[in-house]
Amino acid sequence: ADRRRPSQPMLMWVSDGWDAELYYDNGKSKYNRLNIVMVIDAYNDYIMGYAIGERECSELIIEAYRDAIYHAEALFGIPLMPWQIQSDNYAKKSLLPYYSAICKDYTPARVGNAKEKVIEQYFRTIQSKLQLLPNYSGHNITAKKQVNDDFINMNAKNGLIPDREGVIRQLQALVEVERAEKRAALYRGWDERVKEKVIMLDRGKYLLQFGEKSRGN
Repeated sequence: ADRRRPSQPMLMWVSDGWDAELYYDNGKSKYNRLNIVMVIDAYNDYIMGYAIGERECSELIIEAYRDAIYHAEALFGIPLMPWQIQSDNYAKKSLLPYYSAICKDYTPARVGNAKEKVIEQYFRTIQSKLQLLPNYSGHNITAKKQVNDDFINMNAKNGLIPDREGVIRQLQALVEVERAEKRAALYRGWDERVKEKVIMLDRGKYLLQFGEKSRGN
């Protein structure tokens, strides 16, 4: 059942953190990577929200959902929260109040079976879009299939391995391209009657849990 897509947008959001396969040079090493937490609408893998940091953590997850809530309101013109949220079990106990504040039904993936989430499949598809970048790192830092070190060293020598801010810009650009490609389909799937299923966001309840902290990377 978890692999079935919802019939309309805003019925199910799925989130996870991903160590982006893009190296950046911090002045000491050129083999550094950032983590991006994404919140996607499972209707068509539209990126509703995201946050970029050094590693996945509760604060980064909350920031990604805050971004998703703001972006959903910008898209549909009304403050909405999704009917269902699915995540892995990372910090589930401490994050439960936050998930519960912005959805009707919070459903963590079954323990030991995180790969059932549609976002895991999505990460594999967007990885292919990074492979032509000069700082592409390979599948992950411990995988057997890696980019040749000579390739990375050559690109570093030629100034093609960006700094941290450069990788952030690469990931931001990826998100914007993905959103642009899927936005029309998201709107086509939107039916005003979905508001009968999707709950209007209680701003007071939202602010109690999330606050109005400044958004950024």
